[in-house]
Amino acid sequence: MRLLAKTMGAPSVLVTNTPSADLECLSPQKEDDYVLGVSYDDIYDFLEDKAVSAEVEELLIATYSKTQQKRLPIAMVYG
Repeated sequence: MRLLAKTMGAPSVLVTNTPSADLECLSPQKEDDYVLGVSYDDIYDFLEDKAVSAEVEELLIATYSKTQQKRLPIAMVYG
């Protein structure tokens, strides 16, 4: 994503800024890498089937498995 932003001419502050999506409600403003426990570069490498450490691979697969319910369709209830 950073390469795309840089190629498209985005201001350098946006290209190099550390992501913070406020992933934790009770203690906001933490960097995503810290909250996720893995860097976006490692995530992108994993998704692109590039080599990552065993710890990164295990963490990403465990996180995906733990959040499976978030990818299920919402049940429709008719009354």
